[in-house]
Amino acid sequence: AEMKRFSNVNTSVLKQHYEKKVQDLEQEKKALQGTKYAHFLIPDREIEELRYKLASISSTSDDGAQKLEVEYLQKLNVLEALKKQDAQSQLLRQKQKSDEAAKRLQDEIHRIKTQKAIL
Repeated sequence: AEMKRFSNVNTSVLKQHYEKKVQDLEQEKKALQGTKYAHFLIPDREIEELRYKLASISSTSDDGAQKLEVEYLQKLNVLEALKKQDAQSQLLRQKQKSDEAAKRLQDEIHRIKTQKAIL
């Protein structure tokens, strides 16, 4: 479809068009590959509450407080593990999207370079 637009245009204009397009696609590819995955911060009020409760319980030394402390520590560990697991799965999804986009761009660059070589 793009070739039909340029059917009446001389080859130097066509060459410039495709060179510009290749440069744009290569820049977009580099930008996607260079993207650092942002840390996914999940606001966990529950984790903060458990930390607060742990801090207040730590000052007491009776058996009930120690049992609560152990329970809170277990809950805290589970919640933090879930938070890390969620962040990891989000990173994996983002990486897959980025890889797919980079592959599409690479294919497009290859296609444009092939068309340019034919000209």
